Amino acid sequence: MAGATIPDVNRRATGFRAIRTLVNLPRAVSAVTGLAFAGMAASAGKVSAQNAIGGTIVVQNDVRSQNAGKRNFLKLQKGAHVFQDDLVRTQEASLTKIVFLDKTNMSVGPESEARLDKFVYNGDGTAKDVVIEAAKGTFRFFSGNSSSAAYRVLTPRAVIGVRGTA
Repeated sequence: MAGATIPDVNRRATGFRAIRTLVNLPRAVSAVTGLAFAGMAASAGKVSAQNAIGGTIVVQNDVRSQNAGKRNFLKLQKGAHVFQDDLVRTQEASLTKIVFLDKTNMSVGPESEARLDKFVYNGDGTAKDVVIEAAKGTFRFFSGNSSSAAYRVLTPRAVIGVRGTA
């Protein structure tokens, strides 16, 4: 199914090869992200005028996304693109894993909410500025190929900086 595109309410498209369980994630992320971003780069212009900043490689149960200025939440599926200003919301017993263009990984746990505030991509596999607002719930964040100064994770009570990356 790699390379196939299936529109989801004119904004989402698949093109990622999905993996079945979280147990396989550590070994499969490198292989999957390479295929995922090759498919995304090839189809990004077809998806919408807005450029995708990453995509879901795992979606379990009810995970939804709302783009800034839109009223409705769209149900995300494995391989869905995510965009700057998307609000990602998981329901009870639901989770998702998102891989960004610079190979940053973010997992969003059950009953959680995160806004993908800003993602400025350099085009060379790195990002100049990445801002994630972790509004509520549980998250796991692994920085990608960008410098530590590029990342900011905002929470209701604090700002989290990233240290020790490339």
